[in-house]
Amino acid sequence: MTRWIVFVMALFGLGLALLVGRRAAMRKQFVWRRVIIVWALLVLTISTALLPIGVNTMANNPSNLDILFVVDLTPSINAADGRGGNETTRLQNIRDDMHTIANQNAGASLGIMTFADQFSAYLPLTTGTSDVTNAIDTLYTADQYQTVQKVMPYTKVFEQVGDYLAKQQAIDPTRQRVVVFMSDFEIYKDQDQIDQVVKSAGSITAHGASYAGLLYGQEAGAKIINMRYDYETGTHAPSYLKYGDEEYTKYLQNKYKTITSVPNIELATKISESMGTKLIRTSSSQDFQSVIQSASSKSGRSAAKSSQYQALHQNILYVVPAAMLFAWLCIAEFVMPRWLKLVMPRTTKASKTSGGQS
Repeated sequence: MTRWIVFVMALFGLGLALLVGRRAAMRKQFVWRRVIIVWALLVLTISTALLPIGVNTMANNPSNLDILFVVDLTPSINAADGRGGNETTRLQNIRDDMHTIANQNAGASLGIMTFADQFSAYLPLTTGTSDVTNAIDTLYTADQYQTVQKVMPYTKVFEQVGDYLAKQQAIDPTRQRVVVFMSDFEIYKDQDQIDQVVKSAGSITAHGASYAGLLYGQEAGAKIINMRYDYETGTHAPSYLKYGDEEYTKYLQNKYKTITSVPNIELATKISESMGTKLIRTSSSQDFQSVIQSASSKSGRSAAKSSQYQALHQNILYVVPAAMLFAWLCIAEFVMPRWLKLVMPRTTKASKTSGGQS
């Protein structure tokens, strides 16, 4: 907006200077032709400088892209309603989808943040393929036996993400940033209100990033599998695989009753709508890349507003039309050769007669 205000003020100033500086007899024809030519050259100069900014903003440039995975590691993410049937968990789907997104955006910087009872930076932004792969493969929930621990409210999670993005934006406001939020969006014991969560999610776009929401879990919900770290194999696995298929070891218990988790579709949908993006239901669709690219372009348009971005991406060839504009003003104002027919006033018979008599 600022550059257009400057453009209008510059045009107004040039026009005013030309109008005031010319003789009244020449004003009708001579001045307006010159104003049009000066305006055209000024538009050409600004367009040449700014056009590449729009092109770079819309282009798919992984080297200027930060993808921040925010991963839900609360107990409900172990619910057994993954894409592979009722023996696979939501967390298994999350890991698979993270690998897919990482592979589709080779060259981008990837970071991982997790939340359960607390929020943590699991992997700082990095382009190291092996580091990203290892981090994804070692994402697990905490061991759970008979009780469900408290979980961090979504409002606090989004506040933490917003704080992180604010620091990143202060360091480099020119980068495109996409937050990929991977969760079942289930609210624990009514500790959050949907409207408050949606409002707190706005901290993402407030700091120049875009949002892509991935919802895990079937609409009907599922029982939460009891997961445990197996020191012999070095993996987190369902406890029933090692200790038997009894109900009390297969599913997480709470006061002798199995716990069922149902994804919160309403919350997930409202957050995505407030961000102007499409919610991905991972149970039926895995079209990640179109959503990531759309979010990246939106973040790029936000980054393009910064003076640092414009200084880096403006086209240096604007100097050529700027020099043409300067040369035109010098010729028209100081030299004024008679061969410059385009800007000279027409000579009428009346003026010739008047000139001859005088």
